Formats: sequence, structure tokens, C-alpha cells
Amino acid sequence: MSEQGDYWLIKTDFQKASAAAHLATLPVSNEKPYSIKIEPFKLDRRPAQNRLSHRWYSEVSEQGEEYTPEEVKSIAKLRWGVPILLAEDEDFAAFWELATATDPSYEQQWKIIMPHTPVTSLMTVKQMSRYLGDFQRVMGSKYKLTDPALMGLE
Repeated sequence: MSEQGDYWLIKTDFQKASAAAHLATLPVSNEKPYSIKIEPFKLDRRPAQNRLSHRWYSEVSEQGEEYTPEEVKSIAKLRWGVPILLAEDEDFAAFWELATATDPSYEQQWKIIMPHTPVTSLMTVKQMSRYLGDFQRVMGSKYKLTDPALMGLE
């Protein structure tokens, strides 16, 4: 179980059984309790996209054991998010020109600038879909990533 928690979209009896089986394996204690919320599913792509991106950041971090999930996020925002916004958002492009005016190194960009720079939160649903597709295409060849369909995205 990640710090973000688990999210289950249940459309079939098999998925329901899988979620119940997972729940049965969780350790129970007063010191580390769990909360469970069961509600009807409403398709809202933005929160589903955010859940998926954060799940992928954690998966890459856990499997690669090189970067924290926050560092994976910063690297991904720089590698795939910034180019999307530079091409399609004039305000972001103007900001980026100022933010990088001192010609920071790639490492300085992802370690110092990106943690404080909104990127994915500025994206439209369509831009975020492209961002996730780019991330999955590259990182999915190196790491086992959650299937977007399991997060309500198809």
C-alpha cells in the first residue's frame, strides 16, 4: 500500500473480489488505522488523471529505488510537461523564459525549479492525457506501471 493509498474501480465481480481480498490482507492496529470510502463512481477525468500520475511516480520510485516520488514527479514535469506547456501556453512560456534566464543546469531545473512550479495543474484534460501517454510510453518500458483502465481512464 502506498502513502497515497489504493484506489479501486469496481465494475465486475472479479474486481470486487480482488478489492475484498486486498482489504483482507491489510494489517489492523490502533496505531495505523485505515479508512475506507465506498461511493458510486462518477467519471471525472482530472482527479483520475492526478491519481494515476501520483501512483506512477510512486511505482517508479519504489521499483527504481533511485528517486523519491516527488523527485520522479519533478523530473517528469520537466521532461514531458514543460514542452507541452511551452508549445501551447504563452503565459507559461513567458514565465519559463524568466525562470531559466540564468541558464540553470538540467539538475538545477528539476531539483530547484520544478518542485515550486505548477505544470500539470495548469494543463487541460487533453494536455494531461498527452503527458500521461508520454510518461507511460517511456517509463512503462522500464517499470511496471498501473494500467490506466484500473484508474477509470481508458
